[in-house]
Amino acid sequence: MIEQLDIFDHNKKHIGKANREDAHRLGLWHQTFQCWIVIKEQEQV
Repeated sequence: MIEQLDIFDHNKKHIGKANREDAHRLGLWHQTFQCWIVIKEQEQV
């Protein structure tokens, strides 16, 4: 499945969609959200 991103102009107006590869290759403005969850393992004694 190819990820589709919402594309915005310099005024933050939604102007369409593009896949991630094209958005990055063409330098298109898009919103993203990343959430990293890191669980540190307890040390064993």
